Amino acid sequence: MARVNLHDELLRQRRSGGSAAAETGPEYPAGRVERRLLEGQAALLAEALTDPAAAAASLRAAIAEAVAGEREGLTEPERAALISELEARLLGLGILQPLLEDAEVTDILVNRHDAIFIRRRGQLERTPLRFRDEAAVRGLAERLAGAAGRPLSEERPTALVLLADGVRVRILQPPLTRGVVLALRKPAPPDALGPADLVVRGAWTEELRDFLGQAARGGFNLVFYGETGSGKTTGLRAICRLLGEGRATPPRLVVLEHTSELNLPAERAVAVQAVERAGAEGISLFEAFPVTMQLLPQVVIVGEILDREALPFLYAALSGHQCLGTIHAGRPDLAIWRLAVLAHAGGLSEDLAERLVRGTIDLLIEHRALPDGRLAVTGVAEVVPDGAPRDLFRFREGVLQRVGGLTPERAERLEGGGWRW
Repeated sequence: MARVNLHDELLRQRRSGGSAAAETGPEYPAGRVERRLLEGQAALLAEALTDPAAAAASLRAAIAEAVAGEREGLTEPERAALISELEARLLGLGILQPLLEDAEVTDILVNRHDAIFIRRRGQLERTPLRFRDEAAVRGLAERLAGAAGRPLSEERPTALVLLADGVRVRILQPPLTRGVVLALRKPAPPDALGPADLVVRGAWTEELRDFLGQAARGGFNLVFYGETGSGKTTGLRAICRLLGEGRATPPRLVVLEHTSELNLPAERAVAVQAVERAGAEGISLFEAFPVTMQLLPQVVIVGEILDREALPFLYAALSGHQCLGTIHAGRPDLAIWRLAVLAHAGGLSEDLAERLVRGTIDLLIEHRALPDGRLAVTGVAEVVPDGAPRDLFRFREGVLQRVGGLTPERAERLEGGGWRW
């Protein structure tokens, strides 16, 4: 569908002697038509957000009918421009829809109506796209939140919306922010970036792939750390593939996530997601953990450790389950400290929380965005009972190098798989 800017089109027509039909505020044709659609086609507009393909034909028909009801002396070109503009604004995510359809775009960030950024290949880029005004951004946010049953208000100025195709949308509005802010994250397809792909892209080395594969199949508890958007989830997803290599029966995985991002094949993993409800009590990962332990997991995976779920995650490792997860941290010692702080928030004393982290986690795997745009593993450290984590791999002189060896006990666990230090 062509994207036409009604404002620019009408200005062009005016300059060429065309009819002056007008702007897009509520007193003008586009505003009046949009208001009638919002009032009379709320269910259809909600469906257009959650399932654009299914609603497209019905919504286009409703727009055409509504525009036909405008009797303000619009010319045929102006009616066509009005229909195109409304379709672009109301079908799916409007001007953001082409970005969702771009396979290389992973994140879409709307700071304000004229400041829209994307993350492509790990790098932030400002786009030339812009909404008509702040009211247009607010309208999209309200449609998204309403479609998900989480209406926005001053008392509830934020919402997390999961669209039908797995796109996660975080919405913030005043008084939390000056204006409406949107952050959209697209899910990776199940077949995206496996271990071999990461080696080809320079995110892993062959040696690292072999080592992590042996560590995963050897039952090591692994935590991937780094800043937002550094590739932690991609690395975790790749490790999940390595878990099944060389095994007649892959291990049973139970995945816990705040919002679905790992997207592992259903035949290999049971997915559990936290529940956020408007005006009601949700279900946190901390509360969901006891239930997941009754699903007979062999490997417990937490997509992102953000809160008190750190404590049952560590308890699961203590009880013999293999545990994998990601956490935001800048260094291996800070990853240990943050896990301990979150476990303490779950009800454990500070001293015992740190001892639990050091006694259960085997390896910390660091991810960073490199200057050349790669999202790569830049370090692997072994957690020891006392002292700083011991570097095994470290990024030096533009390449990941092995710089140390495992402690004897852990090295012995890997030797059965053919790895030698």
